[in-house]
Amino acid sequence: SDVNDNPPEFQQRLYYMSVSEEAPVGTTVGKVLAEDRDIGDNAAMDYFIEADSSGVFDIITNNETQEGIILLKKRVDYERQRRYSIQVKAVNRYIDERFLKEELFEDTTIVKINVEDADEPPVFTLENYMMEIVEGAMNGALVGLVTARDPDDDGSPVRYSIVHSTHLKRLFSINEHNGAIIT
Repeated sequence: SDVNDNPPEFQQRLYYMSVSEEAPVGTTVGKVLAEDRDIGDNAAMDYFIEADSSGVFDIITNNETQEGIILLKKRVDYERQRRYSIQVKAVNRYIDERFLKEELFEDTTIVKINVEDADEPPVFTLENYMMEIVEGAMNGALVGLVTARDPDDDGSPVRYSIVHSTHLKRLFSINEHNGAIIT
């Protein structure tokens, strides 16, 4: 009968994966696989993330396929960090003490993860704007200014418009290029 005398071994020393910055927490980023020449319970293994300074990723073991499934533990942001490198370790779940002295029953691999950019909407510099204008102001009088930026590209132009109420559109207009609101 089989004894647990073989360690798990990754067939790849380096994995490449990618994840969108729109991906929610819990998204599967990718899978890694170590092979063990033992059979049955002796081939069972667990995966661990050994080195991930960011704390962004987690790994679970699929007990049926013996794959390590890398999951997103925190949201990623392309503009903040575009690449991650983590080290994954596969370890025999059940160790036979008789063979422990001969070799380590584990193996490691490196996983490089690229963050894919997603087109994000512009963001206003303030959450709310409070503006006042005197009653009876002339047409074309400046009420105030709103500003927004594109989180994907600070130099990218943003266009402004008044939405929702046609009543407001009769009273005010906005310069689509610079965000100036006028009567």
